[in-house]
Amino acid sequence: MDLRVRKTYSALIAACTDLMSDMRFEDITVAMLCDRAMIRRTTFYKHFADKSEFFSFYVDSLRGDMVERGRLAIDELEPGVAHTAFAERAAILDAMADYFLEHETLMDNIFSSSTCGMMLVVICEKMAQSFNEKAAHDLRIEAPGPDDLICRCEFAAGGIIRLLLLWWDQEDRRFGKDEFVRTCNQLAERLLGE
Repeated sequence: MDLRVRKTYSALIAACTDLMSDMRFEDITVAMLCDRAMIRRTTFYKHFADKSEFFSFYVDSLRGDMVERGRLAIDELEPGVAHTAFAERAAILDAMADYFLEHETLMDNIFSSSTCGMMLVVICEKMAQSFNEKAAHDLRIEAPGPDDLICRCEFAAGGIIRLLLLWWDQEDRRFGKDEFVRTCNQLAERLLGE
C-alpha cells in the first residue's frame, strides 16, 4: 500500500478514535473526521463512499489491533507454560479485555451507538473464522472444516460476544475481567473440544 494512503488511513483511524472518545459515531460527521485527521473531504471520498463504509474499515482496524495484541500475548506466555489452545485463547481473551478497558469511553460510545450491531457481527465472524482455522490446523483438515466444526465455532463466537455484552454492562468491569476471560475460555473449550 502506498505510504500516502497508509498515512491517510492512520490519520482517519486516530481521528475517529479520538472523536469517539467523546461522542457516538452517529454524531460524528465526515467534516469532523476530516478536520481532526487534517485531510480534505475529497481525499476521504476518494477512499470511502460514505461514513458507514469508513466505519466498517474502522471496526476491521480495531479487530486487527486486537488480533495483534493477541499474537503478542501468546508470544509473551511464560516459557514453562504449555502453549495449549486453552492457554493461547486465555492470553488472547485477556489482551482483548485489556484493550477494551484501556479504551473504556470509546467502547462505551461504540456499544451505545446504532453501529454496535455491525461491529459485533464483524467481530463474531472473525472470531468464528479464527476458531475454525485453528481447529482445522490442529486437526490437519482443510479449512473451513466439517459442518459440525463450523457450527461449533460460530456458536462459541456468538456465546463469547454475548458474554462480552454481559460483562460490559457490569458496574465494575475491571473487577469482572478475570471471570469474563475464564468463562469465555471454558465455553470455547467445551464447544471446540480442545
